[in-house]
Amino acid sequence: MRRFRNRLFIFSIFPILIIVIGIAIPPTPRSKKSFLFTQNTKINLLKNTKDSRIIFIGGSNVGYGLNSKLILDSFNLYPINMGITYNLSLKFILDITLQNIKNGDILVLLPEYLYFHKPLNYGTKELLRMVVDVNKENTGVLSLPQWFNLLEFIPKYSLTKFKFSEYSLKKENEFYSETACNKYGDFFKHWDQSTIAYTDKFTIDGEYNPKVIEYIQEFDKKVRQKGCALIVSFPCIERETYQQDLPKIKVIEKELFSTDIRVIGTSLNYVFDKNQTFDTPYHLLRKGVDLRTKKLIEDLKPLLSKVDIQK
Repeated sequence: MRRFRNRLFIFSIFPILIIVIGIAIPPTPRSKKSFLFTQNTKINLLKNTKDSRIIFIGGSNVGYGLNSKLILDSFNLYPINMGITYNLSLKFILDITLQNIKNGDILVLLPEYLYFHKPLNYGTKELLRMVVDVNKENTGVLSLPQWFNLLEFIPKYSLTKFKFSEYSLKKENEFYSETACNKYGDFFKHWDQSTIAYTDKFTIDGEYNPKVIEYIQEFDKKVRQKGCALIVSFPCIERETYQQDLPKIKVIEKELFSTDIRVIGTSLNYVFDKNQTFDTPYHLLRKGVDLRTKKLIEDLKPLLSKVDIQK
């Protein structure tokens, strides 16, 4: 009986040992090529840019949807594009940005609509890789509920460390690589491509979550305490996707305008034709990127033209 118990213990501990070893192994060569690693570039911009700054926050609609050079040419502010992917969760994106802002910064939040129908602590395998592979300092901003939500992704993540394909020298996807962003943080290598057919409509699922806007309000207060200003606007989105979720988007829009947060523009103003998008409803080609940026500039002007913007 004792021998059976010992064997059972060894059999039970073996998978746990594999998971622990997998987590301990450094990022694989394939993993290091991921666009998630552009966060290091973007955080360095936040830490080291001494000019007056305007910081754009959100998921991939920000990363793959802005031409920061146009922003720089329009305002006497250095633009920093913090957008990477929606899957990092809005809470993580806000919290990691808050750690690195400086007095006088202007923050522009452009959150994807899907955030407002997700739990506040939402995060996927990309968030796990962000805190384990990309930069261990990211672990400091995760709450206990966020860690709990990431548990389901740990076994599969650990096993990837033992896959041969993770170590083979395959050509990276240049549009989603660690070198895909320019000196402002914009993902730009896809700008002059053609639209790639996508079938995922990115439909908003689930019930509206009021805690998301409540957290943005809390973030706004913390930003003000640091001597900075927060402005919220709307994400770029493809027209058909916008139409299919219009009732839910209008609820989000109404709720945002009912707060004391500075909200500019309208959801309709940032709707684009499919031939202006790249590979998802939230990623724009060059013609869409420039148009979206110019629209955002026009919406920002009334606030940014005021020297005494109330922080």
